[in-house]
Amino acid sequence: TKTQGYFRRHYIREAVFLNWEKIKKQCYLKIPTWVSTIEAFSYPMIYKREQTVRYSEILNEKGELKTMQAMIEQGIHMKWFAYFQIQSRFDKDSKEGGVYDKP
Repeated sequence: TKTQGYFRRHYIREAVFLNWEKIKKQCYLKIPTWVSTIEAFSYPMIYKREQTVRYSEILNEKGELKTMQAMIEQGIHMKWFAYFQIQSRFDKDSKEGGVYDKP
């Protein structure tokens, strides 16, 4: 992006950025299953705690995201757009570091 291009033009900031890219995997390894998927998208006061969905509730035994039909059968009702947001976030998270199998 434009801001990253400006950031990387300076040789000290470029070195800091490259070092961060190297050690980022050591700091952020995997996402725990007790994390709520909505906490990444919204401010904590906006949603109600009893309506939040945790990764442990929407992942199957293999650590894959359940289908929308399986979630409805489990009692988790959500609109297709919210499911798409969770699915895209899960794909990004699992590609970068993965998700712990156990909470």
